[in-house]
Amino acid sequence: LVFIFIAGLFFTPLLLQAAAGIFFIVFLFLIFRKNRPALLLPHYLILCYLLSAIITFLISVQSWKELPKFLPHFIMLSYLPLSLLMKRKEVKIDYWYRWIIFCAGLAALAGAVNFALGKDRTTSTFGGYFTLAALMSWSLPLTSGSFLENKSKKFYWYIPLLLLQLFALWWTFTRSAFLGLFAGFAVWFLLVLLRKQKLTKSALVKWIVIFSLPLILLLLIFFSSDKRINPISPEPRSQSSTVDLTSGRKGIILDALEILKSDLHSHKIDRLL
Repeated sequence: LVFIFIAGLFFTPLLLQAAAGIFFIVFLFLIFRKNRPALLLPHYLILCYLLSAIITFLISVQSWKELPKFLPHFIMLSYLPLSLLMKRKEVKIDYWYRWIIFCAGLAALAGAVNFALGKDRTTSTFGGYFTLAALMSWSLPLTSGSFLENKSKKFYWYIPLLLLQLFALWWTFTRSAFLGLFAGFAVWFLLVLLRKQKLTKSALVKWIVIFSLPLILLLLIFFSSDKRINPISPEPRSQSSTVDLTSGRKGIILDALEILKSDLHSHKIDRLL
């Protein structure tokens, strides 16, 4: 069921929704049995988030035809039985990591093919470029960790896999994913430096490969001619208008603030909620 869930994340929402539905039944079974496991703070936070999504849907002007949009919130519930399952000692999480890395490689390959076929911002087998960017931002650190932990002499096959995921991420041109990856790698490198661990020759080669990933992404950003990705790129002479670096998000936020201010003055509490 975990393998189906992971495959659904990378390839098709049909598998993902089916696995999430079964996980929900598993969660109900765990909660209502006599020796139920203790819930932790993250579990309660997710339950509160889901409850807020239900309340928001009910008091908003959305029709029941919009109910499928609620499914992503429901899928988040799968974290509860998954996290409870991971506490069990007999569960071998390494198998899940390998399956994630394998699926990530195929999804990245699909993204590369789509880009080669002419997509401006590449996608994988489903969803938009945000979906692929989120998946690559998740799989790249896991692949990097597995690459470092691999003790065999055949660890070099990880390198093309890492580069494939990196370029699939780049071709989505999703700046938030770039920033997330930079921040994550920066924290990781800082923790490694603080540990002051002695490196073998093999480990040094691996760390050079890992360190090169954010550097390659940084170079791609600096060589980009798109002002939204590289604000310091030279502006073409024919382009006299200023580029909106927020891609319209600033206007959306300002409009939302005006709507909230109007509802507040009109005492429309339900609309504020």
